[in-house]
Amino acid sequence: MFLRPANLYRAFFCALGLMMIIVGLECLAIESALFAPGIFEDTKAALQQNAWLNSQPVMPQGKIFQPKDWFPWSLLAVGSIVAIYSQAVRKPSMI
Repeated sequence: MFLRPANLYRAFFCALGLMMIIVGLECLAIESALFAPGIFEDTKAALQQNAWLNSQPVMPQGKIFQPKDWFPWSLLAVGSIVAIYSQAVRKPSMI
């Protein structure tokens, strides 16, 4: 038995809606996020090499994301609509 495209669309939209809801909830919980590639390896190596020189912690360089007040609520609303829509997509007939 092969999967039909309608089943794949349902699963895709359900996953997309749930992901938007999860990201929206995470944005409600944080004030800002730092996006820095290789943060752990670079920071650990720098602290080991320069620990005796200075007591200042090494701050990683990267982009800071600060969500606006409307952003998490928009993600939650759109994610809920998409998840509900995924259940409303017509199921394919078994023939």
